[in-house]
Amino acid sequence: MGLLDDLKKQSESKKVVENQESHRKEKAEAFYKEKVQPKLTQIYSHYVELAKHLNYVNPDTIAKYVINTAGQEAEFRQGDYKVQVDSMTDTSYISVRAICTRPTDIEFTVDDPSAVNKNKNFLNENGLNYQVYPRNNGEPGARFTIQAEITAELLFKGDRENGCINLVVTNFDSLGRRNRALQVHDINDQFLDGLDRFMIRENDSFFKLDMDEKAKEELRAKVQEEQRRRMEELKEAERMAQEEELRGKLEKENKGVRKGLKLIKNIPTKKIFKQA
Repeated sequence: MGLLDDLKKQSESKKVVENQESHRKEKAEAFYKEKVQPKLTQIYSHYVELAKHLNYVNPDTIAKYVINTAGQEAEFRQGDYKVQVDSMTDTSYISVRAICTRPTDIEFTVDDPSAVNKNKNFLNENGLNYQVYPRNNGEPGARFTIQAEITAELLFKGDRENGCINLVVTNFDSLGRRNRALQVHDINDQFLDGLDRFMIRENDSFFKLDMDEKAKEELRAKVQEEQRRRMEELKEAERMAQEEELRGKLEKENKGVRKGLKLIKNIPTKKIFKQA
């Protein structure tokens, strides 16, 4: 096989894969618009309504956080709820934020010099605003002051590729960020009520419950189905590439036959018998 034929074969294979990928993306986009977008609209409307009532009633919601590597806890009061969305018709994210505050900044002292950087890393990883000062009289260690405000957030991010909604939970049951993938069928009134109570600190265990065996089995089945689908797509791409290669060979052979027949047709009859 010549270089040109080899490149043609590669081009056809690539074209098949690109067409399949384009078709897959079209299906994913259609699913997003038909199934995911309505759920995001529901979530936005729900939390706009909830935030309005929370800000009006202003319940005494207390948030507790561990604020250093020694395990020291500090209490904050949660309030000032705000909801943002990037688009109502083509939503990519919804942010539900609450501000946790306290009357004074938090102060603590670290006696061990080796623990100073550990506490700095802890505070940096959790996005807290703080200042570090030398201890009095040149004593070893350091004094830390943490700003008396922490932002807690539920961030719903639409996932077009996987047809789900990724929930990023920041600074609610503890400092830090964690991710949860939510399927469309998971989001209902019961789920939203549980998430609401988690947000106002009434249900800290909402995201700590392990999946039951049925959910695990559903997840495994989904992964296996996705693997099977991808294998079928690859096999189909290979089959179509082989068919295209065979079609090229047949066309090339047919051209050779037609060319031979044309040459024979152009040879004078007398010349043929003379040669015979």
